[in-house]
Amino acid sequence: MCTGESLNYSHPICARHYSDEFFDADIPMYLQRARTNGSPILELGCGTGRILIPLAQAGFQVVGIELYPSMLKIAREKIAELDEPVRKRIKLIQADMSDFCFKPRFNMAYISANTIFHLPRRKQRKCLECVYDALKPGDEILIDCESHTSMITAQECIGLLCRCDDYDEDGKPASVRSWITHIDVKSHIMQMRTEVAEKDCNNNISKRTYDNTFHWLDKDEMEQLLDRCGFRVTGIYGDWDMRRFSEGHHHMIFAAKRL
Repeated sequence: MCTGESLNYSHPICARHYSDEFFDADIPMYLQRARTNGSPILELGCGTGRILIPLAQAGFQVVGIELYPSMLKIAREKIAELDEPVRKRIKLIQADMSDFCFKPRFNMAYISANTIFHLPRRKQRKCLECVYDALKPGDEILIDCESHTSMITAQECIGLLCRCDDYDEDGKPASVRSWITHIDVKSHIMQMRTEVAEKDCNNNISKRTYDNTFHWLDKDEMEQLLDRCGFRVTGIYGDWDMRRFSEGHHHMIFAAKRL
């Protein structure tokens, strides 16, 4: 069981680690859904702008909600390098994705890459209730997360190094290492540990560890949660090409309409 500090991405190197972690294979899916639904679009847990920037570059108005200033700092650095018309299509808001308030004005909302699993169960519901209030009847939410199959497979990786990255933050060498420490398949809990090692000007190394708990939902639980929060599931997909979900898929992508 993990005993480190709670991982909150407030550490700038943890934020940089997150920024470098992901990919772009899912972006065509969000672009396709954006073309279908139109803007404005709401992203919950926008991080460093990985998805919302390509959406804005494609002509869509996007609002991103993110809790951590260190993540928003990186996003703003990226956005500052964009052309002015693209910059004007992006709005970033520092807020808790389970505690925000918008009048119904968005045509689409999305939660990418397991972001909803960072929230405890009660906050997952509060998040979707906030999204319900932000959408108009008939508007769409997309939720991309890993499946129960992925969680079972991840048991084989407990204790193994998942990632190891080296950085130079403000002239100070640093490294980040992440690994899975605990999985409880029955209660759908997975815990990961991240260790940040920094070297000062005297070559002294300081280490801090951070823990991150994922609160997994299986297919039925996600469908029930969406239903309780006022959404009708219109499709469940197993990959970013929007092929129908079946047991054995490692991804679950839920498309749902606000009632």
